[in-house]
Amino acid sequence: MISDNILTHSATYHLSTGVDRNGKQTYQVLEMARVRITVDLGSGRKTEGINTSDKMRLYVGEGSMIQTKDGDEISLEEFKPTLNDKLVFLGREFFVESVTPAYDRFGLHHYEVGLR
Repeated sequence: MISDNILTHSATYHLSTGVDRNGKQTYQVLEMARVRITVDLGSGRKTEGINTSDKMRLYVGEGSMIQTKDGDEISLEEFKPTLNDKLVFLGREFFVESVTPAYDRFGLHHYEVGLR
């Protein structure tokens, strides 16, 4: 569970549902509350000339609230993030680049979703 002492955020998650007849990705829109979003700042330009970019990570855990547009709540076990999903946070759109489920002795504890 995410501690009450940690700053939590609200965001809109677009869960991929497939592709329409025009080849465009379709999404189920989910409203999220009490999720954690972290940013690891890149160190800038390395001596080899390679840019290091900032890394963002979304944490969705047992204490997070996930709702459909209709107001139906989705449990953590029902929430299945994929690489085709996207997140809208503070007016910016981020795309999912990795999904890592974390387990404890009781089962699924939280998801760590890498964003770009």
